[in-house]
Amino acid sequence: MTKKIMTAEEYIRNSVLQHPSLYAGGGWRNVKLKVLDHVFNVIGNGVQMKHFAMDPIEDARIDKLIDVSELVYAYRSVRECGGIPIGDGDFEVIMLDEIGEYKDKGFVYFLEFHAAPKYAPYPNFRADYTSIYPGNNLAELLTEETWRVAARMFYAACEQFFQDNERVREYYYAFPSNTPYSQNPQALWNLGKFKTLGSVDAVNNYYKGDVKFEGSVDSQEDIYNFFCRRWEAERVKNIQFCSHMLNDIIGEN
Repeated sequence: MTKKIMTAEEYIRNSVLQHPSLYAGGGWRNVKLKVLDHVFNVIGNGVQMKHFAMDPIEDARIDKLIDVSELVYAYRSVRECGGIPIGDGDFEVIMLDEIGEYKDKGFVYFLEFHAAPKYAPYPNFRADYTSIYPGNNLAELLTEETWRVAARMFYAACEQFFQDNERVREYYYAFPSNTPYSQNPQALWNLGKFKTLGSVDAVNNYYKGDVKFEGSVDSQEDIYNFFCRRWEAERVKNIQFCSHMLNDIIGEN
């Protein structure tokens, strides 16, 4: 029988139902972004087109999935499990006990923080690492309109993320990040690396790219400015890539 591609919403709901602790947290919009990030933007995610195909006879299975509102709100907060206190105030422990196969089984997940988790995309904004880019393994998804809508939603959200000077500090390669420079492991590692490299030429040979190091390898200020400039150049490229995906690859409605 001919197989069809699951709609984006069907796939998202199915993914969250199978892996609630992986994708839940921070509201349904963030949940959707996490699933789409995994599909579009994560190297080696193991996802193939066959994972989106289903026989028409199986379509009813999707209709029986838990409704979005139930899936997000059917958690109850707990402070203990089996009489053992859980949590130290920094996070909220969620007991998943009202959803179908999990009912009464006492599955516990550390799902939602008191301050809703901030969504930060996986750092893969390049054509060869983007699954739905023409010629890549999931490019066929864009032949289905709901996936085009989902892709527009994802890359528009990422574009807004990179344009936000505060939120963008949550990105893995952001510099400076939300961690103070003096405590940032990446910054401390780079300081040590500069000392090992020992010269400007060696630094530029090691940190390849359009942004070149200028100054003294012994100057923390020069090193700091170098990484700020490198990050700003990457941020601009990421914004441009999101715009390219939206305007040239995915297209308008």
